[in-house]
Amino acid sequence: MSVVIAAEYEAAHEWMTFSLWRSISLYLPDATVSLVIKRGGETAYFRWGNALHIPIRSYIGDIPVDKGMISSTIVVSPDCVCLNKYCKNSVGPVNIRSDEHATFYTYSQGVGTFKPTLNQKRSPFRNAEKRFADFNMSFNEIKLLKLWGSFVDTYNIVS
Repeated sequence: MSVVIAAEYEAAHEWMTFSLWRSISLYLPDATVSLVIKRGGETAYFRWGNALHIPIRSYIGDIPVDKGMISSTIVVSPDCVCLNKYCKNSVGPVNIRSDEHATFYTYSQGVGTFKPTLNQKRSPFRNAEKRFADFNMSFNEIKLLKLWGSFVDTYNIVS
């Protein structure tokens, strides 16, 4: 399986793509992952991808996907996370606030009390479970906050 993370050149996509890549490496260890980033800006984002030897392509216009790979390639946006092994009948992404079982979930509407924004430079990883916990969270939200907490050291080293 091949997974393409299609990102914009935005501050928040720096940590979001790392979160997505790291979750894929945990739950889909045999997947080949690459980053496809829409060109823009002068700030050096996505250094973690180079440090971890992840293929990165930049583009202008529409996302470049090879026509021969469409059936075996999953294209995912940065505001998603992989929380389960590959589930053929429910790849997703499904809203993280749902208790539905899927492979990919989106947290674009938030997770717990955390609401993502494109200009958010700092990752929410440190103490995520304490900082963003809410009484009405789904199982998937709790799972993501715990996962984010485990990313702190690795992200600090490679970014």
